[in-house]
Amino acid sequence: MSSSSLKVINLPPNTLRAKGSGLSLRYGIAKSPFGPCLLAWTSQGICLIHFLDGQAAQADIIIKHLWPQASAQQSQTEALSLTASIFAAGGPTKTPPIILSGTPFQLKAWRALLDIPFGETRSYGQLAEAMGSPSAARAAGSAIGANLLGYLVPCHRIIRDTGQTGQYRWGAQRKVAILNWEATQLAAAQTNR
Repeated sequence: MSSSSLKVINLPPNTLRAKGSGLSLRYGIAKSPFGPCLLAWTSQGICLIHFLDGQAAQADIIIKHLWPQASAQQSQTEALSLTASIFAAGGPTKTPPIILSGTPFQLKAWRALLDIPFGETRSYGQLAEAMGSPSAARAAGSAIGANLLGYLVPCHRIIRDTGQTGQYRWGAQRKVAILNWEATQLAAAQTNR
């Protein structure tokens, strides 16, 4: 199963990052298999999944940093519901559309990430090739680092050419945990067939 079945809404670069002027969003914190995460969404879809390592107070700081002029309202009930569908065994189910806002190159990288099947990995070079830019592995890595939708846009599925998992915006240990969880879910699904 790949993430490419998710409905994706592309917005022009910085539409969501333009200080959030005129943006109405809801947000909340919920538990995931990989620790607490902050989710933010608009009426169009999900625009943020950010894993937290500290206090819940980080949520307000992160939202204000990304969208200081947005009208933001907390909704724990919706966050719990979204988290249940995002982190379902075997991959996301019945999730709202995801909102991607970035440069054309970033959008291309994130779209290529969505094509990587659940439980599989690719190298930075393979990602660059899938994007049609085989010499842009380093630039693809930068685009991965700008991803605001942890797990749903599966940047955790990109590893080094050597097979080492490498770094991850939300911690190398969390990346390993996510990859192991996906492998376990995939193995369980194949056993139950």
